[in-house]
Amino acid sequence: MWLYLSEKGKFNDFGSESSLVWHETNIPYAVWGPDSARTLSLKYHPSESLKHNGSLYTHIFFAYSSYSPDPNDPEYQPQATFGRTHSVVAYLPKSKADEKKSLLGSFPDSSEAERPKSGNLALLARERARAEFQDWEKKEEEFHFDQSKVRSEIRLLEGRARLIDLLTKHLSALMIWI
Repeated sequence: MWLYLSEKGKFNDFGSESSLVWHETNIPYAVWGPDSARTLSLKYHPSESLKHNGSLYTHIFFAYSSYSPDPNDPEYQPQATFGRTHSVVAYLPKSKADEKKSLLGSFPDSSEAERPKSGNLALLARERARAEFQDWEKKEEEFHFDQSKVRSEIRLLEGRARLIDLLTKHLSALMIWI
């Protein structure tokens, strides 16, 4: 097993001792147990290019005993070796500036201290939505009540009156007197 650290995504510098971080031989294949785990602690000093948004890769190669992972080596056999490359540095997208505008109200040229907190904005939005919902609910109830009065009058005129229609008729007459 050969483990190399490099700032290049494609590795071909097998002769570089400075890139070789770990080399181990006689690793048993398909033997699972407490001795099969391998760990390495390493203190790495990054180069200047890596410090300025560079990339760092690990290149790990496995080969059968007495075979080399280097394609330039005369003993190299492609069927006897394999390798993988992995990026060590995880790149996260830059956070965008938090320039949000309130859709609930306008705050022209006001500083952050004068603006309501986001929790207050959420509370204000909920209050407005609740008031609007109650208004619509009231209008809907009035509409259905008016429609039931119309249906009741139609049934009375057509002679298909129900008990509720007669009760509504008499209560309406009493309401006029009151």
